[in-house]
Amino acid sequence: MDSINKLPVTPRIFHDESMEGYIARLAEANDFPNVDYLYSHLNYKPWKDSSIYLQALTKITGQDLAGFHENFLSYWVKKQLAIPTISQKITRVCPYCLKEVKYHRYSWSLIYNMTCPKHGNYLVWGCPDCLKHFTLEDVFEGRCTYCQKVLSSIKSMSARISINFPAELSHWSSSTYWNSFVDIDTFCELLRRLMYLLHRYFPNEFGFDLSNAEQKTLALFGYVRESQHQAELFEKSMSLLNRWPTDLLLFISQNREKDHASKVKPFIQKLFLRNRNYLLNSLMRKTYEREWFLNKTVYDHIYDAPLLEASQGSFDETHLHIEDIALLSSQPLININYYLGSHKIPIENHPRNRGQTIRFDFYKQHIEQIKQC
Repeated sequence: MDSINKLPVTPRIFHDESMEGYIARLAEANDFPNVDYLYSHLNYKPWKDSSIYLQALTKITGQDLAGFHENFLSYWVKKQLAIPTISQKITRVCPYCLKEVKYHRYSWSLIYNMTCPKHGNYLVWGCPDCLKHFTLEDVFEGRCTYCQKVLSSIKSMSARISINFPAELSHWSSSTYWNSFVDIDTFCELLRRLMYLLHRYFPNEFGFDLSNAEQKTLALFGYVRESQHQAELFEKSMSLLNRWPTDLLLFISQNREKDHASKVKPFIQKLFLRNRNYLLNSLMRKTYEREWFLNKTVYDHIYDAPLLEASQGSFDETHLHIEDIALLSSQPLININYYLGSHKIPIENHPRNRGQTIRFDFYKQHIEQIKQC
């Protein structure tokens, strides 16, 4: 094939447009036989560095696309934050956005994007008439390619809360514990696991069922095709992770009192003791060992368990356990305690588990020195 120096027709890219969608628009505007024809000229391989293709696209369009690497859906696939069937170009859509301007927003293909930030409605996963899952091709055509239903004519339910990436993970950045100890990828791994376990063991908390295939997709990717259902699981999970671990302990206690012991015990064991991620597994095991309530619940000594109070969550929001700091900084606990003592940083016992803690603001001030002590 002849190389392309400059395309005769180069429509402007939208700031939130997926690069795959833009390439398809370029192919259509320049009367290529199909989008694969243009991909072959770019020698496009999803697993390669996207900057290579941005340079090539800049050359043939005359537009500066250097800062558009996050617009590639492949960028999010590598982070496991894209809808898992993205290789088939599956996506959710906002019918009202398509009614205004027809192009594919890359955020529609992200797992944790469940609502439209502009119109406040749930994103739609598929055609309400034939139940076909929407693809990028449907977006380009503006209609369902199976039954021909116009996408912009579909009605979408207003969302109770807005859940959009990355704003939907704001609790992660505001949570003292998780923001201090894990990155966003590790947090998403925990979030996926908790969403799955909540629906598996406490389905009555939610008003919907999932097929076996959907449960598997939820476990692996945190994705449920119905945005409203995924939003319910997401909101519940985030609420339990925010004031860690008090709110989760209260949830377990409430379900234990409802005589759900047969479900509570495997829930605890799988959430706290069976994580593949090394750091996550270490932190969860430390929490399990430290929180007597979890041990007592698993071994049916519920009446010997320490008293749980919602007010303890306020302490969790402002303090970190010293043994967790030692784990994160890869320093012996004795070195951490020596540093804290020599710098007169006050140590406080946790009101529930009696573990030694320091205030988060002290940790933030001394984090670099603690890592090197």
